Amino acid sequence: MLDAAVIGVPDETMGRVGEGGRPVRPGEDVTEEELIPLLWRAPGGLQETAVDRFRSFDGELPRDAAGKLLKRKIREPYWAATGRLI
Repeated sequence: MLDAAVIGVPDETMGRVGEGGRPVRPGEDVTEEELIPLLWRAPGGLQETAVDRFRSFDGELPRDAAGKLLKRKIREPYWAATGRLI
């Protein structure tokens, strides 16, 4: 099963934009052109309008003991320098 996430990341013009991505295995190289259709076909697929930018995440996406995706952990590095959480 394909694991994917969309998070809000800081943007100088818009304040915040949606960025979608999926984990990439070591040695795997995925271009944005390959990534976009994968994210739209993922279970619960990402809507085209919900995502402004695409990227690949390193490693596995963080989850809690119940298996829920911890988007807060994914967002933290993006927002650390802004002095705010969102």
